[in-house]
Amino acid sequence: MKYIKILPVLIYLILLGANAFSQNDQSNENDYLKEPELMKPGKKITNKDFRRKDPITRFVFDGGIYFPSETTSGPSVPSDSGWGSGYGGSLGVTIESGYPSFGMFRFDVNYFKWSNNKDVYKRMPFFIGGRGYMGYSGKNLFYPFWEFGLELSSDTDVSGENTIHFGVALGVGFEIRIKDLLILGVDARGHFIKHMYFSAGPYIGIIL
Repeated sequence: MKYIKILPVLIYLILLGANAFSQNDQSNENDYLKEPELMKPGKKITNKDFRRKDPITRFVFDGGIYFPSETTSGPSVPSDSGWGSGYGGSLGVTIESGYPSFGMFRFDVNYFKWSNNKDVYKRMPFFIGGRGYMGYSGKNLFYPFWEFGLELSSDTDVSGENTIHFGVALGVGFEIRIKDLLILGVDARGHFIKHMYFSAGPYIGIIL
């Protein structure tokens, strides 16, 4: 019974704290940017309609399964030798300034392998560059993007000899972002390097 007597006091303190938090939230409205479409005359603006001017840096970690095309030259051609396309995977990180925007830093490492049943050709390209998201409005679910950067590739030919090649990579893709936490995406990239090739595949990521 003694707990029931103090229950109204606890409820009062909870309501008082909630009200103080709400007042503090209202006082920080100047820290946010109003979306242009929310500025229409007669439209009531709420705190949820604002975006921060200085969003914190976020990290997006992702990994996927990728399928490289046959190379234009080198040990994995021609098609009549049984090479064809290969398979592999990727791990990467994108550094975002709070929200997807035109310019983001991107780093990833891929591993590709081609085989013609008796010989194996492997490539491990390291990509560092930029990724630009298009059409962000703060409410999107679908995010198309482009990416461009430098690539260093550690390649192992059929004899087992390892060679380092330098080049550039250009890609396009899109992401579906769920609850600003989970990412489902597809990426296609051209590897403009010695023994040029293309790769594409799906990936999944998380936003931290």
